[in-house]
Formats: sequence, structure tokens, C-alpha cells
Amino acid sequence: MVTVQDVVVEQEIKVRCSLEHDNLTYCYECSSYPCDKYMKFAKYDSFITHQHYHQDLMKAKDGGIDTYNQEQLEKIDILKIFLEKYNDGRKK
Repeated sequence: MVTVQDVVVEQEIKVRCSLEHDNLTYCYECSSYPCDKYMKFAKYDSFITHQHYHQDLMKAKDGGIDTYNQEQLEKIDILKIFLEKYNDGRKK
């Protein structure tokens, strides 16, 4: 189980890593990615939005961050359509 403390420590590591590695914006920009620090948290993080974190970072690295961001915006538009037209009030 991931605790709040685990998340805080993970964020502190990301900030520290960025400062130690030329203020990188994304982990994949580091020559050490994926490092032991990253993999330690990725292995135990069960938060749904974090489950594809590595895959998403690699997609951004391979296709470029602008392409990745455009894909995310398209997903937002699709979600909005589903919520507006197909949400009958039922919960998942």
C-alpha cells in the first residue's frame, strides 16, 4: 500500500533529481533513466494514473512532448463527449 509519506518522498526525489541533473523537466531526459530511485516507486505505486507513467514518458520521449500533449488533449475532448452524450448517471 502506498502511503502519503511515500508520495511526498517520491516528489522530493523528483525535485532533487532535477536539480542534480541540470534542471531536467522530465525523467526521460536523464541519461540514468530509468534509475533505481524511479523504479523503486514505480514498482509499488498502485495509483491508477501512475500505472502507465513509464510507458507515457517513453511515448513522450519517442514522439516528442508536443505530440504527446496533443494526444492528451484529444483524449480530454473524447472524454468530454462521452460525459456530455453518454453519461446516464450510472457510476462505474
